Amino acid sequence: MADDFEAILADPRVQMGFLIADTSRLLKSTFDTAMLAEGATRTKWRALIYILRDPGLSQSRLAEYLDIGRAAAGEISAYLVKEGLVERRKNAEDSRAWNLFATDLGYAIAPELTEVAFKLIDEVFANISTEEVSRVVTVLSKLSNALEQAAK
Repeated sequence: MADDFEAILADPRVQMGFLIADTSRLLKSTFDTAMLAEGATRTKWRALIYILRDPGLSQSRLAEYLDIGRAAAGEISAYLVKEGLVERRKNAEDSRAWNLFATDLGYAIAPELTEVAFKLIDEVFANISTEEVSRVVTVLSKLSNALEQAAK
C-alpha cells in the first residue's frame, strides 16, 4: 500500500501538479506583498487588469477569471467603482447583469501597478531563459486545454 502511494508521488505528472499549485500559491503571496505596498490587493489589481483587457466584462465572468464567487466579484467591482477605477453599466440584453468598464482613472493607474508587477516578474524570472519560459508556456497551454476539454 505504501509502495503504491510512493509510486503515485514519484509520477512526474503528480509532481507537476503539486509544483503548479505551490508555484501559484507562492506567486500569489509574493504579488500580494508587492501590490499591498502600492495600496492594492492582488485580487483588485487582477480585476482591474481583466476589465481593461475585456471592456464590458460581466461580473459573472470576472468571478470566473478570479476564481471567486459572484457575490465576491460584486464586492470587488463595487470597491473599484467606489475608488473611481471602474464603472458599472446595465447589460443591454439582461437587466439583472452588469458590465464593467475602466474609467480614465482606471486606465491611468494601471501602468503604475503593471510596473510593480513587471519589476517582480523580472526578479522572479531573472535566472530562467526565454526559451525555458516558452517551453513551460507550451506545456501549460496543452495542460490547460486538456483540462478544459475534460471538464466538458
